[in-house]
Amino acid sequence: MLSFPKGTAGHDDKMNGMMLRMMRAPGKKLKSTKIQVLSTFFGGQGTINVNSWSPDSKKFAYVVYAPLTAR
Repeated sequence: MLSFPKGTAGHDDKMNGMMLRMMRAPGKKLKSTKIQVLSTFFGGQGTINVNSWSPDSKKFAYVVYAPLTAR
């Protein structure tokens, strides 16, 4: 799942603190599961807009923006 920083009011297109996270799907019985942070980065709306999984479901892709710095 893609999550925005706590307190985000809208879906900004470029912000710091975006997280790509993963959790196990529940089996036949619902139970609490740990959510793993895979990456924290500068991103936002547009980071994952389409199906990003490989056909064998072993890899996925996402966009990380590089913030512009003042010169």
